[in-house]
Amino acid sequence: MGKSISENKEVALKFEKINETEGLLKSEAMFLYKAKGSGVPELLSFGKIKNYYVLVEPLLGKNLYDIFDRYGKGFSIEDTSLIAIQVLDRIRSVHSKFIIHRDIKPDNFLVGKNDPNVIYIVDFGLSKKYRSEKTKKHVQFSKTGKLTGTVRFSSANALRGGEQSRKDDLISIGYMFIFFMRGTLPWSKITAKTETQRYVKIFKMKKEMKPEILCYSLPKQMEEYMKYVYNLSFDGEPDYTYLRRLFKSILDNSNRNINILKSIFSWIKKSDIPKLKNVPNSGKRSISPQARILQRIEKKLKSNNRGNSSDSSESSTQVVTQQVNNMKMVRNNSNDLLEQPAGSDYNHHIPKKIRLL
Repeated sequence: MGKSISENKEVALKFEKINETEGLLKSEAMFLYKAKGSGVPELLSFGKIKNYYVLVEPLLGKNLYDIFDRYGKGFSIEDTSLIAIQVLDRIRSVHSKFIIHRDIKPDNFLVGKNDPNVIYIVDFGLSKKYRSEKTKKHVQFSKTGKLTGTVRFSSANALRGGEQSRKDDLISIGYMFIFFMRGTLPWSKITAKTETQRYVKIFKMKKEMKPEILCYSLPKQMEEYMKYVYNLSFDGEPDYTYLRRLFKSILDNSNRNINILKSIFSWIKKSDIPKLKNVPNSGKRSISPQARILQRIEKKLKSNNRGNSSDSSESSTQVVTQQVNNMKMVRNNSNDLLEQPAGSDYNHHIPKKIRLL
């Protein structure tokens, strides 16, 4: 943190020692300037102070992971949908400047300090141009052999070191939404003897897991989102309006009758925005229904495996994932997602309430 002497405003400062790094801060300053727009913090200054590069930008509030972690590790479907609409607006704006972010994760989305209902996209240190401004030619796919991004939220293509495009940003965003709704991701607890072996395991799971399995128990719009982004071509033009509409439809069908233009995230208190009227005061946060379902399953499985040494070392999340993989997914006439047991012991493991999706 710092303070602007001329304007008497708090600012955020990022430092990077010259000649000891890859010059990410200089690159970030360039992309931050080029990506300027709604929901992107302004580049206030960039330069050298002694042996350091210094980037100055407005001071923002908490990042979405901190908020997520503080309020029960599981946003409601409505809050996630409100987040999704803003996040998709931000990435659409960034992509319109021929820039891909390449490090999508909850930590890189911050709320405003003065208006915590506005989400900002930050940290462009790993960003890259996906299209030439002069020729408008899209980059060609190749294998760089280097992972760029965060393993938990990176696409399978990024994990194998493939050249990234807008598709990879959108896949990472989808993983982030699923993480918010459910409180975890299927590959979060994967372990291995080496990091390389762990990456390979995560890559295989991301590559092989179908959207209907990945999005099991979530709104059908989440599955439709993942199917769409998975099927995008490397240089395909995403239909951001369609993706945005998916989450708007979740809100339209919500019992809360949410108005996107007037909506406030449920974790915001009246004291946080004193100038706004009729802001819901929700100091207490309840865990999301999806996270509760997963907790019930894990609790049941732990109870069943207690005392069984052969199963005790297996992650409960991996067991749940395997259980879900064994299901045969069908849709009925009302488009509700239903499950059919793959084996006779299915009901022994899965609580009946999970049927009510």
